[in-house]
Amino acid sequence: MKSIIPKYQIKQNLLRVLGDSKKCSQLVCALKNSADFNLIVQVVTELIKSIPQFEKRCWGNMLPKTIKELGHEKIFFYKPIELKNEINWVILGVKQHIKAIKKFITYKKLFEHQVLLGQYSNALDTLNSVENEIGVSIWFYESKFIVYEMMGAQDKSITLISQINEAKQDKGADNGYVTLLLYYLWNRSKKDLSAIKYDEDLYNRFKKNRTDFQKDTYNYHLFRLNYYINYNIENTSIPLVMESTNSIIDRYIVLLQVLQSALVKEENMDMIVSRSLY
Repeated sequence: MKSIIPKYQIKQNLLRVLGDSKKCSQLVCALKNSADFNLIVQVVTELIKSIPQFEKRCWGNMLPKTIKELGHEKIFFYKPIELKNEINWVILGVKQHIKAIKKFITYKKLFEHQVLLGQYSNALDTLNSVENEIGVSIWFYESKFIVYEMMGAQDKSITLISQINEAKQDKGADNGYVTLLLYYLWNRSKKDLSAIKYDEDLYNRFKKNRTDFQKDTYNYHLFRLNYYINYNIENTSIPLVMESTNSIIDRYIVLLQVLQSALVKEENMDMIVSRSLY
């Protein structure tokens, strides 16, 4: 039987390795997989209150302001143990910026309404407000691609994707999956690209996976880039882990998708229903 580590000891252990990103991430991962969620909340809340930078050790940069910052924070990936733990962890991260999430939901509804009415200039103004008040995200750039395509301004989409690639050209930097995600989302926004061709390109790009990590990456991209076809991937906790380098906006969106997928697959039904009420 494992002995229970007292809260003060967990905090001391984390503080001791705060300056070492890898060791700290290992302890944070162990904390995330603790059976006592109330303990997790207490430890994280107290440490962030006394040392605000601890938030980055837990979730990286959740509110990037530029494309360079998006996906740039170094994150160590660890194989998820249980879906419940990953859902709880993302929800805890979302709660750190609940005001930003509420503001995003309001702007997202307004943006979608404007697009449906063909008010594309207003929709771009709304996206500018999102960028200024919340920051950038995968959702933000995807939405711009969609509006430019609807306006017939494909040249602006090409300019935007070029600017993104230029900003992310430092091959020594940790850029997560930003450029790959946005490349496919840019292609998906094109009116002249058939759904069949998009699916083929996606499968061909990731079909050569041999290691477990490559398979996880493959499933993440299928889930992330074509959710309604690939919502039923084997391990729905993988998208939550691999989305952890992106904006809190993107993590929130993927969290909702994972909850929906788990509900359809009837995984951990009681827990999924309770978490869906947050």
